[in-house]
Parts: sequence; structure tokens; C-alpha cells
Amino acid sequence: MKIFIAIVLLAAISSSRADDVAKTADTSDVAEAKKTVLKDFKDPESAQFRNVESRPFGKTTVVCGEVNGKNGYGGYVGFKKFAVLKGDEHAAFGGDPIMDSLIELGCPPAKMN
Repeated sequence: MKIFIAIVLLAAISSSRADDVAKTADTSDVAEAKKTVLKDFKDPESAQFRNVESRPFGKTTVVCGEVNGKNGYGGYVGFKKFAVLKGDEHAAFGGDPIMDSLIELGCPPAKMN
């Protein structure tokens, strides 16, 4: 699945990348992306989001940000970068160098730590 997401991200990046960033509160794109991110969380109600933005990405939109959630023992695991393409059913999560690099291509690290 990571390979599929990586290919989709690279294809969208190669078509074009807009420089304008549309910072949003909770637009429908952001709300849908958050639902997608939380699909596999053990405790979705405990999720904490930060630096979430929706931005143009080729012919579509990408929602970028960071999310923190609890593990099976009830402890927070730390914020991880994520990216969700509009209409996609899967989120790309950071945590390894390849995925971090792909996410940063679509979501430059201006706000992301």
C-alpha cells in the first residue's frame, strides 16, 4: 500500500505543484482527511492534530499535517506527519525516510517540524 501511495504522490507532483497554500480551519477537505487518518487508530477520540492545511496539489488537493494518538497501552506515541490526497481512502504517514521525503514533496516543511 505504501508503494501505491508513493506512486500517486509522485504522479501528482510531476504534473504540477501550486505554490499557494490555503490555510484552513475545518473545511470539508480537512474533515474528510481527518476521518481517513483516524481509520486505523486504536483510540480515534484521543487523536490530536496540529499544523493541518489544505493546499492545491496538481489537479487535486492535498491535506497535510501532524497527528498524535494513543497506542494500545494508552500512551501517546508522538506527532507523525501525514498527507491525504482529496478523495483517497488511505493516508500516507511519516516515520521512515522514504515516506517523510514523499510527504515533504507535497507538503513542504514550512510549518511541519
